[in-house]
Order: sequence, then C-alpha cells, then structure tokens
Amino acid sequence: MDDSADRDANKLKALISSFGLEQHVKQSTHRSGHILDIVITRADEPLVSSVIAEDRGFPDHFPVFIKTVLDKPQARKKTVSYRSIKRIDPVALKTAISHSHLADINSDLPLEKQVCLYDSVLGAILNEMAPLKTKTITSRTDAEWYNEQIREAKQGRRRAERRWRGSQLQVDKEIFIEHHHKVNKLIDVSKRDHYRNLITSCSDSKQLFRVLNQLLGRKREAQPPEKNSSRAG
Repeated sequence: MDDSADRDANKLKALISSFGLEQHVKQSTHRSGHILDIVITRADEPLVSSVIAEDRGFPDHFPVFIKTVLDKPQARKKTVSYRSIKRIDPVALKTAISHSHLADINSDLPLEKQVCLYDSVLGAILNEMAPLKTKTITSRTDAEWYNEQIREAKQGRRRAERRWRGSQLQVDKEIFIEHHHKVNKLIDVSKRDHYRNLITSCSDSKQLFRVLNQLLGRKREAQPPEKNSSRAG
C-alpha cells in the first residue's frame, strides 16, 4: 500500500477513496517492509485514534494495535424480586401446613376471615422456606431480528457447552460446535430476512436511507441526493 508504483495497490486505494473510506496504517506491517495489513473505516467518522504496528516476534506479519474512539452503550439496571420455589422440600412443606393453624380451622368461620387466615399462614410458611430475595440485573432490549427460535438454539448451545466442559469428551465438543454453528446460521438468516423486508417495504428514498444508516451504524442521517430540476437545453 505504500508503493506508489504498485498498480494493484493504487487501484485498491482508489477503490477505498471512492467509497468514502480511509486507510489508517502508515508504517510497515511486515518484517521485509511495506504496508500489507490495513485498517479501514469510514472517512467521515473518526473512530480510530491511533494505529501502531510492532514486531512482537510473530512470523512475518506484525500485529496491528488499534485504539478506537467508541462509547460503550450504558447498560440499564433494574431490581427484581424472586423466590427459590424449586428448592422447597415438598415433604417439609406438607408438614409445616399440617402443623399450622390451618389444620384446626373452624368451618363456621366467615369466608373472608378464612381467606385472610390462609393468606397469612401460607405466606409465613413461604417466607420461611423460600424468603423473598432481590437482585439487580442488566436489562437488555432484544434486537428486532431476535426471535424465539434463536433463543431456544442459544439455550441448547449453553447446555451443550456445559456438558462438554464437564466431560471434556471429544464427542461432546463436536456436539457443542454443531450447536454453535446452528446459532450463527439462525442469526445470519434472521438478520438477512429482517433487513431485506425492511428495505423492500420502504416506500420512498428517505425511509431507504434511514434503513441504510441503521445497517451501517451511522449516527447522522445521510440524505438522498437532491434531484436536479434543471433540464438540458
């Protein structure tokens, strides 16, 4: 890329420039010299603050270290309450209820008071066996292309990964890899179909450019080109 006499390099640089992109590597990235490894971003968005290629003992090519200017989205937190219901011992629960005031409840007691008694006694037993706990979790909004099929596939992948890490068997590793490929394929297909439908449903150029900005991660909206109202004489 640094050889001005290299025809292919000049073609690539022209192609990069024609698409409004910028190549950031300015120093040799190979032990024999020349820039062979490149870093490309959109020219109108300053995403890269520094690029350094250093010989770290790797064969031939140098690792290229990139420092970016990217703000990580602030995760939203929320507090949720829960009980460990599954940990309740059914036998212990039955014993607690049979030894409570509910065993001697008077059938002549008005219905409203019976309901209150059931509520208070069962509530006390529940609080003792499965006390209410709170925790703070990160709240994430699912992407528009995310669906239930992907969610179930990711759960299957996590189960396969836990099985493989526990057994360390080659067959379990291969099963995990299959689940991993399945998830990636489902995500690719869902994204493709989602954005294809978005583009197809655009009724005008403004909507189309809004979708393109979303796809390209642009913060500012690129506007469609102005129509030339003048006519050639």
